[in-house]
Amino acid sequence: MTDCTEQTPLNNNNDPIDEKNDIRNRPRYSPASFLLVAISSLIFLYGLSGTTHVESMRTSKLRSSTAVASDVMDESEDPSSSKPDSISGNYTFASLTQNIASLTESNHKKKKHKHKSAKDEDEDEIASQLFFDNLYNPSMAAEKLYNPTEEEKKEMKETPLLGATLDRKPHNPPPEGCQATVVIIRHCEKGSIREHCNAIGFERAQYIATLFGNDEQSRWPAPSYLFATAPGQRKNEDVQNWREVETIQPLSNKISVPIETQYGMDNKKEFAKHIFHLLRDGNLCGKVALISWKHEDIPSLARNLGCGVEDGCPMTWDDQDFDSAWQLLYSYHKQLYPSFVSGEKKKHKVWGKHPEWWISGHVEKENFDPLEFSKNNGEYV
Repeated sequence: MTDCTEQTPLNNNNDPIDEKNDIRNRPRYSPASFLLVAISSLIFLYGLSGTTHVESMRTSKLRSSTAVASDVMDESEDPSSSKPDSISGNYTFASLTQNIASLTESNHKKKKHKHKSAKDEDEDEIASQLFFDNLYNPSMAAEKLYNPTEEEKKEMKETPLLGATLDRKPHNPPPEGCQATVVIIRHCEKGSIREHCNAIGFERAQYIATLFGNDEQSRWPAPSYLFATAPGQRKNEDVQNWREVETIQPLSNKISVPIETQYGMDNKKEFAKHIFHLLRDGNLCGKVALISWKHEDIPSLARNLGCGVEDGCPMTWDDQDFDSAWQLLYSYHKQLYPSFVSGEKKKHKVWGKHPEWWISGHVEKENFDPLEFSKNNGEYV
């Protein structure tokens, strides 16, 4: 008779087998499973190394930024540090300007906001660079040359005299407290003859003349300089466009200031340099320069004059807008800490040892009402 009771399996040594832990009863993995595990492991290791690399880069950038910021802060506290020219061993105006550029780079550094587009940031960078290269740095170098502090005088005694090695002697810096404004407006409304103003455009030109003057009734100061886009600078070389000139001609007649038309869109960089030259030499201090320009090119002109979006100059000019006036304020002064920090650990004191150039833009409206203007002129009974 056969024994039907369950037999305990034995191994080769006739010992009972533990089936639960027997390797023969464990699930078997296919080659594909091993391959999947291997790929997953590689991906994990690669991601881990990438994260470590990114964190390393972040740490490196942070350390570099901290070091640069620390160096700039130390130097901005004492902007007098200047190194001898690498060739002659003497201080030259060119090398002095270069050193000023490196020392003051952070003083007016533009803050990049997340809401700004990359194009805005690029345009701001261009405007900032032009402002520093053509106005801020040359004036700071002139201050160090003509109005040195005691510490700067000591430095110059240890090296050959600055003035003896200048390639070209710079002008004296402008007086402290100098303030100048450049106003940019669009030309008048265009007529059926597109090279000239229409009826409302000519009335606007008469209205603009009432905005400027040195009497109490005038809204803005009378300009000392008048500029208009060169009449011939249009896509059609055979066309002379006079709208920019016609827009400020009544004002020119009123204040007896001629309109300069040698500059236009083709040479606006030279035009900007001319304005910067007037500012550096102090010829614009306490004065206004009015520019009548092609509207689509006004933002570019403002950038060339050192005014970016961060400074208050927009990126574009609306095609339907004939009424805006962009005011670019240039101010040369020592900056004070605001009053709300005077009670803190920082003392209420002046930044730096010399005056500095500052720029800010503002968009104002002419507020031209054709009917109101005509009524005030007695054209309606």
